[in-house]
Amino acid sequence: MLCARCQAIHFQTPASSHPLLAGATTYVLHTTRQSLLEAIADGCRFCSLVRSQLGDVETASPVCDELGAYVVLRFSVSGGRAAVANGLRSVGIISRLGNAILDEIRELPEAYATALENHARGRQSAAQQQGVATSHNPVANIQLARLWRDECLRNHSACRLASAGSSPLASLPTRLLDVTDPDRLFLVETGPTPPTTTDTTSSAPPYVALSYAWGAGERFLTLRENVATLRAAGIAGSALPRTFRDAAHAARALGYGWLWIDALCIVQDDEADVARELARMGDVYRCAEMTLAAQGAASAHGGLFAPASPSGRGVLRPCRVDIVVSAPGIAVARAATLAGVANGPDFLAARGWVLQEEVLSSRALVFAGAQVAWECMQMTARETVPVPRPRRLPLAFAALASDGALARERGRVMGNVEAMRMRLFAPQEMLAPESADGGRLPRRRANHFDAWYALVEEYSNKQLTNAGDTLQALGRLSAMFAQGHGTSYLAGLWREDLVSGLAWYVAVNDEREVNDADTRRRVAPSWSWASVGKVRVRYVPTLTEPHQPASS
Repeated sequence: MLCARCQAIHFQTPASSHPLLAGATTYVLHTTRQSLLEAIADGCRFCSLVRSQLGDVETASPVCDELGAYVVLRFSVSGGRAAVANGLRSVGIISRLGNAILDEIRELPEAYATALENHARGRQSAAQQQGVATSHNPVANIQLARLWRDECLRNHSACRLASAGSSPLASLPTRLLDVTDPDRLFLVETGPTPPTTTDTTSSAPPYVALSYAWGAGERFLTLRENVATLRAAGIAGSALPRTFRDAAHAARALGYGWLWIDALCIVQDDEADVARELARMGDVYRCAEMTLAAQGAASAHGGLFAPASPSGRGVLRPCRVDIVVSAPGIAVARAATLAGVANGPDFLAARGWVLQEEVLSSRALVFAGAQVAWECMQMTARETVPVPRPRRLPLAFAALASDGALARERGRVMGNVEAMRMRLFAPQEMLAPESADGGRLPRRRANHFDAWYALVEEYSNKQLTNAGDTLQALGRLSAMFAQGHGTSYLAGLWREDLVSGLAWYVAVNDEREVNDADTRRRVAPSWSWASVGKVRVRYVPTLTEPHQPASS
């Protein structure tokens, strides 16, 4: 539902000359904090969306002072009537709780609108049953996640290429968790024949893998003393850390019978088993049909789902409202579907092992605290903007050539992860086009080796618990890179590009300590970047040719 203020949003030329309002129309949504909160309490979807984008501390707002408002909406009229009537526009929010922007998106297809509506109803029902203001049902967003997953499985050839097919038996992890009953999990050895679940409707593969931060708190591990019990009697879901428990329920709700979690599928006090399974870690994520990424959980006890705020800040659905825009030469009435953002902490970003997991996971359902998001080789989506959008593949930005500023900008657009994915799974499509600078500037090389060095730089920003894992955490990536490009691996470097590979240095702006001499000798040769430990490493750019002045 919409409150009375949101049912008649009429943007007009403001009675203010404040610079923030130049070239724009405004609408006073609420004049007091109390009226905003009352609208949210009464169930106004748009007011809830607006509130979800704002802070908690009141600050000075000259615009609100001039207009006698608590929340003001701003709508640009640049481009004239045609642009206002037909183009997708953003709506600014200016308030005493801070400023924000709502992006206009195309009207939601019925399937996505229905999924979001069902999610909202599920949350409301759970809240009423538990007697709290708001609550997260662990499977409330699964309908939306299924839409994303099914679209990818049906139509994405690049994702099929990257995911190593349908998880052939040879690529199954040594052990999997049977999550047929997510309230009691069983550890199963895959063995020489496919495992079967206790539910005949669920086949052995495919499986899903969990990516998470171990973090602080008590750890539940598979050990030599309990592995037989986990196979025979299983473990009650209630005895597991919350992230593991949520992952089991999410996997089952998505239709999977098998789940891989490193803490449970590796015998953690068996050195031989740990060494063997860590070497296979990359294959586990590459062969999983999907990775569940617990981005918003600081530890295994954080869970996949963060509780929503009773103030309405947990409302993430896009909202459709009718607007009227009146300005000199402009009179437009139309509908607008507006969406916000929901940014939260990313507890996976600092993990050393997660980089390999991210590159090799062809599909990821990301639990980002306040919302669920989707990432695959070809598209991205999130609850706030649920219709999938094509990912900007590095194909169009393959040449990190030209000058350094352009290289950095293009690197930001495509990201080191996407670049390495393409180098691994579609190397021929990553051939760099000619530079557009006409040869006036020295060209920075942009081949597969430079993609590797960029990934090393990214990797060096991350943390590892064990210094000895420095090379191992990139083990599968290096093996695939060597096979795909016919190169010889040398402790983080490549024989065929050794001169450039040796041009690394330790960045000065890193508070972490370089490994001592004994540790360096154990980890890697002294000429390898891996020997210095988990400190920030940078590479000297490699130019394809020396700088030559333009000919007249």
